Amino acid sequence: MGEVYRAQDARVGRNVALKILPESLAADTDRRWRFEQEARLAAALNHPNIMAIYDFGLDAHPPYIVAELVPGESLRVLIERGGGHGVLHESRAGPRAGSGPPLRSVQPGAGAV
Repeated sequence: MGEVYRAQDARVGRNVALKILPESLAADTDRRWRFEQEARLAAALNHPNIMAIYDFGLDAHPPYIVAELVPGESLRVLIERGGGHGVLHESRAGPRAGSGPPLRSVQPGAGAV
């Protein structure tokens, strides 16, 4: 729903993924609400297979999310190259006792934006 860019967080000197909601979508209250939910829900999670959210600005123009930059190819490239086979995989940590079925994750590879 947004556009993702590789960026530099000058305050702490690290590369990050910067997701913005284009102005054309930011004017739509439903899209803006979904963008806000994405930022808040992702920021509330802490798991090795989920990128960390460092900051977000919902009143900024355009609204943005600053997240951990995940190295690798983008999901778009993987799909264009062959349907994204192998994109879904078991968590590197593997299943934990009593945690239910193995975790699955999509690694979008924001690092290749």
